[in-house]
Amino acid sequence: MSDLIENDRRRASFVLFVVGLCVLGSALAYLYSRVAQRHFSIPADAAVRIDVNTASATDLKLLPGIHTSTAQKIVAERERRGPFQDAVDLMERVEGVGPVLIRSIQSHAVFSR
Repeated sequence: MSDLIENDRRRASFVLFVVGLCVLGSALAYLYSRVAQRHFSIPADAAVRIDVNTASATDLKLLPGIHTSTAQKIVAERERRGPFQDAVDLMERVEGVGPVLIRSIQSHAVFSR
């Protein structure tokens, strides 16, 4: 009987350990994404301009609020249908780009013809 209780305790300890690792991993991933976004995006007051019609996905990720998946969607849409006319065209053609994102990038994004 005591062996059965000891096995249950070990199993419970193992489960708690695994759950703790999952929580810790999730917290670290969240913190990393927040730190990476702060350190690798253009500050709002910087005088840097990125041309949405020529920038790589890596360069587009420098724009505030543009993450990897959105940058890849922008490049794919631009390659498929040609350059964007303006921010409204970008918003209409790329899923996930809305008014809030446009406001955050408007001082840094340009659209060459």
